[in-house]
Amino acid sequence: MADYYLERTTKQIEEADATLLEIQAGLARAKAEGNDFAVDELLKGYAAARSQKRDLEMAANEHYQSLNRAAVPMTDAEFMAMSPERMLQNPECLNKIFEKSKHYSKDMWADPEVQRRVQAGLAEVQRRNTYEKTGR
Repeated sequence: MADYYLERTTKQIEEADATLLEIQAGLARAKAEGNDFAVDELLKGYAAARSQKRDLEMAANEHYQSLNRAAVPMTDAEFMAMSPERMLQNPECLNKIFEKSKHYSKDMWADPEVQRRVQAGLAEVQRRNTYEKTGR
């Protein structure tokens, strides 16, 4: 299990299990002693610990599901609506850009010169957009 949050949640679930076992032992002891007050308090603690354990298990399951959820592919409309700056921060967009390129391939993005030229192109796009809006 490589996910930090799942590891921590699993640890807390184990601690809740240990607490439940301790409470069960305390209940048996309080019952044998005829201590109704202690039984009542331990039953409240037992219910709280069970609830906490159940909540932790649900949270861990939801987190696990979110990690393993299949990514929904980006539609062409979503792709076209993105700004060039956001596209550069999204690996899926970069792949899509390079797939359509006649001049570049996916593995070229790691080349600093390619990155510099792409940044220069973005600066030019920004300059043209500013010119169209302001006339300057």
